[in-house]
Amino acid sequence: MIDFLLKLILIILIGISGLAVVLAIIIFFVMLPTCLHLREQLKKPYLFLKRFLGACLPHFCHHLTIDLSIGMAIALVILYFHNYPFLLDIEDAGMDWVMQIRQKQIPSIQEKNIPPFVVLDIDENTHKEWKEPLFTPRRHLKNLIQAAVKGEARLVIVDIDLSQKTPTEGLELPKGFERHPYDQELLDYLQSYVTSCKTPQGNSTCPLIILARNFYLDSPENLLLKPRIGFLEENLKQPEPYIQWASALFYSSHDQSVRRWSLWQPTCLRPEGGRELKTEITPSMELLAAVLIRNNSTPQESHKMLAIALEPFKPVDCANTEYDFPRVEEIVSIGELKINTDIKGIHQRIVYSMPWLENGKPPVLPHPVCSEGKCDAGNPPILTIFPAHPFAQSDFPEEALKQNFKDKVVVIGGSYRGGSDIHKTPLGEMPGYMIVINAVHSLLQYEMIKTLPSIAKLSIEALLIICMSFMLVCFHSLWGMIFAGVVVIFVLLPGSIVLFNYGVWLDFALPLVAVLIHQFHHLHNELKELEKLRCHNKSPENV
Repeated sequence: MIDFLLKLILIILIGISGLAVVLAIIIFFVMLPTCLHLREQLKKPYLFLKRFLGACLPHFCHHLTIDLSIGMAIALVILYFHNYPFLLDIEDAGMDWVMQIRQKQIPSIQEKNIPPFVVLDIDENTHKEWKEPLFTPRRHLKNLIQAAVKGEARLVIVDIDLSQKTPTEGLELPKGFERHPYDQELLDYLQSYVTSCKTPQGNSTCPLIILARNFYLDSPENLLLKPRIGFLEENLKQPEPYIQWASALFYSSHDQSVRRWSLWQPTCLRPEGGRELKTEITPSMELLAAVLIRNNSTPQESHKMLAIALEPFKPVDCANTEYDFPRVEEIVSIGELKINTDIKGIHQRIVYSMPWLENGKPPVLPHPVCSEGKCDAGNPPILTIFPAHPFAQSDFPEEALKQNFKDKVVVIGGSYRGGSDIHKTPLGEMPGYMIVINAVHSLLQYEMIKTLPSIAKLSIEALLIICMSFMLVCFHSLWGMIFAGVVVIFVLLPGSIVLFNYGVWLDFALPLVAVLIHQFHHLHNELKELEKLRCHNKSPENV
């Protein structure tokens, strides 16, 4: 609702501004004699300036006191209460609007050495090709992971829930099998992958495989999430550091839009063979991927760095029903990557730059996404989405796999509607894998959204209020207000968009709009008083 109102206000102001330009041209020709007289006056600049300031300053000092009081009061309220839902919703709506304006304005992959992304999408056609199974067939999933490994991907992210076994009811299992053959095939492949990676030859060539860990609440009273341990996690022997589990959880706002990440998930885990629960911390997919990429590290190094950095965030005791956030430094460095631990406000916002929908519909695959929307030899795709089903064939040529996947981040996920993994975001609907990709890119490109220091923000707002108040007093009319509104729209908003490209959020509009509304109300009252006086002078008693 707030987003709609902001858009409506913006459209109205832009319409008024356009009308103002047309009327200004008409009035220019009507007032041409006055303009010629003004030119003569400007030949005596000191006299003109003296008259101009003499007419403005007495009123300016009076209005400035009121305008500064109103504007700075609102600025202080926003500054110190910005984490309250109402103000946070307004700020979220403003940031959503900026993201919508600058969507697809993605820096090139050379700018910060961010590797390209490739998606193997289990789309509607792939799901139909696989006979619309209830679960993602583990055999096909094994082939997709194997294809990414053979293609020498830099990193493989599997954004698919693996906590559930494939149903075996009514199926006669082969002798010696404890689970569905497809589940066993995936387990055997991953176990052999870990074994081969721990050899001297595989140690330096194996890409990290990130698997999604699911969570649940074991009781309404206990708000500390527990991991849902599936057959893979139960049976894989010492998978770290080549296979690591990560959280795919994100925060949803009250309107069910995914705007914020959850960089880690505090939890309690029962160790293999143990009876007592042990406090644990599970990094998110985007954090694990960003640490590996930003530090250009091996899976062993990234695993060690994350374990050290996230140690202070473990729950104190599994008996606690709530998670007590530790008192730590606001900025935490994990090698070359810096993250903000402030869980309130805008610091956990995902900066979305890559939409999924094209003209309101899912894209036709394969679908490349390039910087500024133009793909060529000098501007290769930042993201390419392929349908998964061709790559699920075990006989896919290895050279073609390397051509598509080499040194890229391969993400395996699903966009078919039956998978219930389509979510609302500031850039419209998108599947879970697109949220993960935007989150990884946001962490690597901006690390965290920055704001100006409080003193600097208040000082700039005070200066802008002074300038606006001066314009409104010296051009004491509707034109002055339109001019001030144009300044807000065409100066501050582009400034916010430009700074947002560098990860800096600038939002001065609300205090200035408050001053503008106050001045409009003041002008309206003056016009009413003048109208009363005019009617009084025309009354029979005064004739």
